[in-house]
Amino acid sequence: MLQRSDRSRTRTRARYDVAVIDLIAKGLLPEGAQLVGRRRSEEFHAQVLDDGRIQVASGESFGSLSAAGEFVLQTKACPGWNFWRARLGDREPRLVEVRREALEKGLV
Repeated sequence: MLQRSDRSRTRTRARYDVAVIDLIAKGLLPEGAQLVGRRRSEEFHAQVLDDGRIQVASGESFGSLSAAGEFVLQTKACPGWNFWRARLGDREPRLVEVRREALEKGLV
């Protein structure tokens, strides 16, 4: 007899339960932080709003990093946490790195 695996128990994506607003609340990402994403030779810009939404250069705002990335790249999928980098003084870390550091320190 062939046994089927229970797909509902198999995770296909990591889930961190951390939102941009959580990083703002802990002081890890300032309101108004400038974001930059690069693909090939093109650079895309956005800003973090005080409610955690992401506003792209054309004025549209999105509730997730992925949605903002999908919009600027004109694609159906974008790994937003990996795509966007925050301009933090002389550093420009990917947001996935900011999130990882926050998780490791137990801040979120």
